[in-house]
Amino acid sequence: MSPLGHIAIALFARRAIKRYANTDLDLHGIVLGSILPDLDLMLLPFGKREHVHRTVGHSPLLVLIAAWLLSSRLPADALVCGGILHLLVDNFWGGDPPGVAWFFPFDRKRRLIGAELGMRLRDPGGRARAVILELSIVLMIATILLIQDKKQPP
Repeated sequence: MSPLGHIAIALFARRAIKRYANTDLDLHGIVLGSILPDLDLMLLPFGKREHVHRTVGHSPLLVLIAAWLLSSRLPADALVCGGILHLLVDNFWGGDPPGVAWFFPFDRKRRLIGAELGMRLRDPGGRARAVILELSIVLMIATILLIQDKKQPP
Protein backbone atom coordinates (compact mmCIF):
# COMPACT_ATOMS: atom_id res chain seq x y z
CA MET A 1 0.00 0.00 0.00
CA SER A 2 1.20 3.50 -0.69
CA PRO A 3 1.89 6.09 2.02
CA LEU A 4 -1.40 7.82 1.13
CA GLY A 5 -3.34 4.63 1.85
CA HIS A 6 -1.53 4.08 5.15
CA ILE A 7 -2.20 7.67 6.21
CA ALA A 8 -5.90 7.44 5.28
CA ILE A 9 -6.33 4.27 7.33
CA ALA A 10 -4.47 5.85 10.28
CA LEU A 11 -6.71 8.93 10.17
CA PHE A 12 -9.82 6.76 10.06
CA ALA A 13 -8.54 4.65 12.96
CA ARG A 14 -7.71 7.80 14.95
CA ARG A 15 -11.27 9.02 14.48
CA ALA A 16 -12.72 5.64 15.51
CA ILE A 17 -10.46 5.45 18.59
CA LYS A 18 -11.48 8.95 19.61
CA ARG A 19 -15.16 8.15 19.18
CA TYR A 20 -15.34 4.67 20.68
CA ALA A 21 -12.43 4.61 23.16
CA ASN A 22 -12.63 8.30 24.08
CA THR A 23 -8.88 8.61 23.47
CA ASP A 24 -7.53 11.40 21.28
CA LEU A 25 -4.28 10.20 19.72
CA ASP A 26 -1.87 12.84 18.46
CA LEU A 27 -2.46 13.53 14.76
CA HIS A 28 1.21 13.99 13.83
CA GLY A 29 2.27 10.93 15.80
CA ILE A 30 -0.20 8.52 14.23
CA VAL A 31 0.51 9.84 10.72
CA LEU A 32 4.28 9.53 11.15
CA GLY A 33 3.87 6.11 12.74
CA SER A 34 1.73 4.95 9.82
CA ILE A 35 4.49 5.63 7.26
CA LEU A 36 7.54 4.97 9.44
CA PRO A 37 7.96 1.27 8.47
CA ASP A 38 8.33 2.24 4.79
CA LEU A 39 11.29 4.55 5.37
CA ASP A 40 13.56 1.73 4.18
CA LEU A 41 12.11 2.22 0.69
CA MET A 42 13.28 5.82 0.69
CA LEU A 43 16.69 5.18 2.24
CA LEU A 44 17.91 2.12 0.33
CA PRO A 45 19.14 1.83 -3.27
CA PHE A 46 16.70 0.15 -5.67
CA GLY A 47 18.50 -3.22 -5.90
CA LYS A 48 18.63 -3.78 -2.14
CA ARG A 49 15.04 -2.84 -1.31
CA GLU A 50 13.39 -6.17 -2.07
CA HIS A 51 15.80 -8.06 0.20
CA VAL A 52 15.32 -5.74 3.18
CA HIS A 53 11.81 -4.35 2.81
CA ARG A 54 9.32 -5.79 5.29
CA THR A 55 12.01 -7.23 7.52
CA VAL A 56 13.80 -4.82 9.88
CA GLY A 57 11.48 -1.88 9.21
CA HIS A 58 8.35 -3.98 9.30
CA SER A 59 8.69 -5.41 12.76
CA PRO A 60 6.98 -4.54 16.03
CA LEU A 61 10.44 -4.16 17.55
CA LEU A 62 11.36 -1.32 15.19
CA VAL A 63 8.00 0.37 15.80
CA LEU A 64 8.65 0.30 19.56
CA ILE A 65 12.25 1.51 19.21
CA ALA A 66 11.21 4.34 16.88
CA ALA A 67 8.43 5.37 19.27
CA TRP A 68 10.90 5.40 22.15
CA LEU A 69 13.45 7.44 20.17
CA LEU A 70 10.84 9.95 19.02
CA SER A 71 8.89 10.12 22.30
CA SER A 72 10.50 13.41 23.28
CA ARG A 73 8.84 15.03 20.24
CA LEU A 74 5.66 13.00 19.68
CA PRO A 75 3.47 10.85 21.93
CA ALA A 76 4.66 7.24 21.85
CA ASP A 77 1.12 5.81 21.96
CA ALA A 78 0.21 7.51 18.66
CA LEU A 79 3.47 6.43 17.00
CA VAL A 80 3.00 2.81 18.10
CA CYS A 81 -0.65 2.80 17.01
CA GLY A 82 0.25 4.13 13.55
CA GLY A 83 3.15 1.70 13.18
CA ILE A 84 1.18 -1.37 14.22
CA LEU A 85 -1.66 -0.34 11.89
CA HIS A 86 0.88 -0.18 9.08
CA LEU A 87 2.12 -3.68 9.85
CA LEU A 88 -1.41 -5.09 10.01
CA VAL A 89 -2.43 -3.47 6.73
CA ASP A 90 0.70 -4.73 4.97
CA ASN A 91 0.16 -8.19 6.42
CA PHE A 92 -3.34 -8.50 4.96
CA TRP A 93 -2.67 -6.47 1.80
CA GLY A 94 -0.05 -8.84 0.45
CA GLY A 95 2.50 -7.18 -1.77
CA ASP A 96 6.00 -8.01 -2.95
CA PRO A 97 7.13 -9.75 -0.85
CA PRO A 98 4.05 -10.74 1.14
CA GLY A 99 4.08 -10.87 4.91
CA VAL A 100 5.74 -9.00 7.75
CA ALA A 101 8.74 -9.88 9.92
CA TRP A 102 6.66 -10.17 13.09
CA PHE A 103 9.42 -11.88 15.09
CA PHE A 104 12.47 -9.90 13.93
CA PRO A 105 15.34 -10.11 15.07
CA PHE A 106 14.74 -13.71 16.17
CA ASP A 107 13.32 -14.65 12.78
CA ARG A 108 13.79 -12.56 9.63
CA LYS A 109 11.20 -14.54 7.67
CA ARG A 110 8.18 -12.57 6.50
CA ARG A 111 5.06 -14.24 7.83
CA LEU A 112 1.39 -13.77 7.12
CA ILE A 113 -1.02 -13.74 10.01
CA GLY A 114 -4.47 -14.53 8.68
CA ALA A 115 -5.68 -14.07 5.13
CA GLU A 116 -3.93 -12.09 2.41
CA LEU A 117 -5.59 -10.06 -0.35
CA GLY A 118 -2.79 -10.81 -2.84
CA MET A 119 -2.00 -7.33 -4.09
CA ARG A 120 1.19 -8.33 -5.93
CA LEU A 121 2.62 -5.38 -7.84
CA ARG A 122 4.69 -7.59 -10.14
CA ASP A 123 1.51 -9.29 -11.34
CA PRO A 124 -0.51 -7.04 -13.73
CA GLY A 125 -3.82 -8.26 -12.27
CA GLY A 126 -2.57 -7.78 -8.72
CA ARG A 127 -1.30 -4.31 -9.52
CA ALA A 128 -4.64 -3.27 -11.02
CA ARG A 129 -6.56 -4.70 -8.04
CA ALA A 130 -4.22 -2.91 -5.63
CA VAL A 131 -4.61 0.47 -7.30
CA ILE A 132 -8.40 0.20 -7.58
CA LEU A 133 -8.88 -1.08 -4.03
CA GLU A 134 -6.52 1.45 -2.48
CA LEU A 135 -8.12 4.34 -4.36
CA SER A 136 -11.54 3.13 -3.23
CA ILE A 137 -10.40 2.88 0.39
CA VAL A 138 -8.83 6.35 0.36
CA LEU A 139 -11.92 7.95 -1.23
CA MET A 140 -14.27 6.14 1.15
CA ILE A 141 -12.29 7.19 4.22
CA ALA A 142 -12.00 10.79 2.97
CA THR A 143 -15.75 10.90 2.40
CA ILE A 144 -16.53 9.48 5.86
CA LEU A 145 -14.14 11.90 7.56
CA LEU A 146 -15.55 14.89 5.66
CA ILE A 147 -19.16 13.92 6.42
CA GLN A 148 -18.38 13.45 10.12
CA ASP A 149 -16.61 16.82 10.25
CA LYS A 150 -19.66 18.57 8.81
CA LYS A 151 -21.97 16.90 11.36
CA GLN A 152 -19.94 18.04 14.37
CA PRO A 153 -20.74 21.47 15.79
CA PRO A 154 -17.85 24.00 15.68
